[in-house]
Amino acid sequence: MSKKNKKKLRKALRHQMMQQQQQQQQQAAPQIQTAVSDSAVSEPTGQTITTPSPSPKVEIEGAVEVRHEIKKILLTMLLLFLLILGIYFINTKTDITLKTGQFLLEKLHLNL
Repeated sequence: MSKKNKKKLRKALRHQMMQQQQQQQQQAAPQIQTAVSDSAVSEPTGQTITTPSPSPKVEIEGAVEVRHEIKKILLTMLLLFLLILGIYFINTKTDITLKTGQFLLEKLHLNL
């Protein structure tokens, strides 16, 4: 199966799953019937009755994966930043980075 067909298949499957979820949510939403008595109509108490509207939070699979990847990238960037910062402060106190660089040049036979 080619990449093009895989993408179409995934889109079709995602579309079907979304439709099924919406149908299930519509069926699961209870029908609220309110009965009004004569005393409630004649004597308003000043309280309003509000019914919560069902607002389903539907997340797309791709969005979750993207969030995971973004977190991974940010964590990697933070670690690299801390590593560079640590090397900088170690270099200011000692000459270990200079010695390491010279050692690598000798062992790798590089001429700079």
